[in-house]
Amino acid sequence: MMWLPVALVLTAAAPPDIPIPPIAEAEPAPAAVPTPAASAEAPATPAPAPASRKPWAVGLELGLDIPAAQRFPMASTRLGLDWRAPLAAGVFGGVGVLTGYSYVVGEQAVADPVLGVDEHALLMAHRIPLRARLRLGLDAEGAPVAVGVQASGGADVAVISAQSFGRQASLTSVMPALSAGGFLDIAMGPQLGFGVVGEWDSALADLAAAAPGLSGDLSAFRLAVLMTFAFG
Repeated sequence: MMWLPVALVLTAAAPPDIPIPPIAEAEPAPAAVPTPAASAEAPATPAPAPASRKPWAVGLELGLDIPAAQRFPMASTRLGLDWRAPLAAGVFGGVGVLTGYSYVVGEQAVADPVLGVDEHALLMAHRIPLRARLRLGLDAEGAPVAVGVQASGGADVAVISAQSFGRQASLTSVMPALSAGGFLDIAMGPQLGFGVVGEWDSALADLAAAAPGLSGDLSAFRLAVLMTFAFG
C-alpha cells in the first residue's frame, strides 16, 4: 500500500516530545499591614493660667486736676497701699490708705456785698490728702483686666495763701475731704500693672474771714494714670 511508507517516513521525521515544566503558581504578596494614620498634630499643652493677683499692692497715680472753680488745671499725685480679697466668683473688695499732693492756683473776679468787686482775687493752696480708701471690682479668673469703683474719705491738710480786696492771708487748714470714682487696672505680670483712674475729689476750706468773696472750694475732677506693684 502506497500510504504506509509515507506514514513511516513522517513518523520517523517527527521530533521527540520535549517535556514542558509545570508553571509554578505565583505566591500571593504579603498583605500590607495597615498603619494607624498619624495624627495631624499632637495635642497642644495648655498654657498655664496667669498667676493670681497678689493681695497687697502699692499704687502710684500721676494725674491732672481740673478744678471746679475758675482755676488752672494742675498736676497731682497719689500714693496708696491696698489690700484686696475675693468676695465671690469674679468679684473682689479692697481696703487701703491713701496720701499724695495737689496744688491749686488761680486768679479770678470776686464780689462782696459790702466791699464790691475785686477783679484780681488770688488763691494758692498746697493740699495733702490723708484718707482711707475702699474698692469694689470685677476680676475674672485668669483675665488680666480688673475694673471697679472706689471711694475715699478722711481729712486733707491744706496750706493756703489768699488775697482779695487788698487783704492777704496765709493759713493752714485741716478739712474733711472725700472722693468717688472708678478705675481700670491691667496686669502686665504677677506683680506689675498699669491702668487709669477717674474720680471726683472734694475738699472745702473756710476762707470767709481770711479772704472775703473768695471761694475755698478746692474740689476737682481727677484723671490719672496708675502704676501698681503687687506683693504678698
